[in-house]
Amino acid sequence: MQTLDTGEVVASPALLDCGATGLFVDRNFVKTKNLTTRKLSQPVNVYNMDGTPNEAGKVSEVWETVLRYRDHSERAIFAVTCLGKQNIILGLDWLREHNPEVDWQMNEVKMSRCPNHCRTCQNETNAERKTAFKEAECIRTCRAGPMPLIDVDMEDVPDLAPDSDDDEDDDEPYVGEDALEDGDRVFVATIPCEAEFIRATSNVSQRLAEAFHKNSQPKTFAELVPTHFHEFKDLFSKLSFDRLPD
Repeated sequence: MQTLDTGEVVASPALLDCGATGLFVDRNFVKTKNLTTRKLSQPVNVYNMDGTPNEAGKVSEVWETVLRYRDHSERAIFAVTCLGKQNIILGLDWLREHNPEVDWQMNEVKMSRCPNHCRTCQNETNAERKTAFKEAECIRTCRAGPMPLIDVDMEDVPDLAPDSDDDEDDDEPYVGEDALEDGDRVFVATIPCEAEFIRATSNVSQRLAEAFHKNSQPKTFAELVPTHFHEFKDLFSKLSFDRLPD
């Protein structure tokens, strides 16, 4: 097994266990080898064959590595838990996916029926590590050295093109492909611009403000006083109201 962060190779025997459902690594083995694990956002319950919860509790972290056996290689994720005397357990899901040929008498395993992604796992991992190493090297180089200077050779810069003399008249007629000939007509059409519309709506507060402004305007005498009292307009004036009768 090769770690993804440091590239360190760790060797250990593994148990093929059809009673287990996934891939498992012992917690003490992880601590002894100082392997880097990743925390799970949601712990996973672990149960025994009889349905009772495992004594080690829930799985809260996993270890991602490149698993190798002879010519076989694949990227695998192991759940970290307590396995007792075993360091690595390959469960039923892994056995069904790879369908290895097991010779129980000779104690040999042949990985002859693996899916295609197992053979390319090592190449993909190496490519990812090389890309990450190059990016880190470029960042370190940029941070360590001075800011690069712009090196421009002014001799390579072309001269400005001379401006055309608009004041000089060209007596020679234009003889291009689009030149006008006798009998040609030129049609001109004006395309008007599309009108812009503003469709603004008013809310309740705006309508209330408009009604208040409308009702707060001062009214004339003719609007306030009934028609049959209009001939007594002088009596309703402020001047006659403030003056006491003789």
